[in-house]
Amino acid sequence: APQLDRRDVIGRLSVVVPVYGNETTIRELVDRLVGVAASMPVAALEVVLVDDASPDGSWEIIEELAAADPRVVGVRLAANVGQPTVYCAGIDAATGDLVATIDADLEHPPEALAQLVATLGRGHDLAVARRVGRSTTQLRRVGSRAGELLAGVLGLTVTDAGSTYVVATAAVAAEIRDLIAGTRRQMVLGDIFRDTAQHPVVVDVEMAASATSNYSLRRLLGRFGEFAATELEPGLGRRTALLGGCVLAAGIHPRWRRVALPLGGVLLGLGLLVLVARPVVPGGRRGSVCAVAARVG
Repeated sequence: APQLDRRDVIGRLSVVVPVYGNETTIRELVDRLVGVAASMPVAALEVVLVDDASPDGSWEIIEELAAADPRVVGVRLAANVGQPTVYCAGIDAATGDLVATIDADLEHPPEALAQLVATLGRGHDLAVARRVGRSTTQLRRVGSRAGELLAGVLGLTVTDAGSTYVVATAAVAAEIRDLIAGTRRQMVLGDIFRDTAQHPVVVDVEMAASATSNYSLRRLLGRFGEFAATELEPGLGRRTALLGGCVLAAGIHPRWRRVALPLGGVLLGLGLLVLVARPVVPGGRRGSVCAVAARVG
């Protein structure tokens, strides 16, 4: 870990961790977060574990950890609502001057927090970990690459549109919370870079193999659709779907079938994803996004 000057202490760091079916990794994650906190320029550490109504024993472990360590806070949601709402609940519960989000499956190495936090000490208000290496699952690599290509086409600053490993000032975290709550969508870094952070930075981080990944093809398509829907106009989505339909129709001819069918399918699928996943108009800002069944710590 990098050696940091303790004179540059930034403040209290809250780490928000969405939990769903992670009973085998929560203890190690908390241990590693506590271990790396000493190398970071922060005055105190708070770990906010938000259980999205896990079907396993995750909540019982969270209760044990919170009872044993005052730095651990546990929040259990009343129903399984998905990661976007979990982030909102976690940011609401966080009390730090800095707020980080990290996955519970250990794919995001906790040790990289020191590097991300150090960049905020150099004048940035948002640091995003760009996933590098080939330790992530195949589906995650495909999703990350697709989002990165779309971001490049659109000229966005984001180089890993699917990353949820971030550290932000409390003010930026509150804006991210409101953005997610207003759209009920996953973290979409295009909007975050454009509308919330004033001085964002991207940091390359080698990811670890996920121990309990819940990533699926359905989730991949949903995430990519949300990103595309957020960044593309609905009219462009309709035109893309129409173009895909026309290309598919051209596939009727044997001469064009080999190229037209896969290309048309991709265009049609992208257009439909943009239309189906189009963000709703943001409604009320602050306020509860989901009933909290229990809280410890």
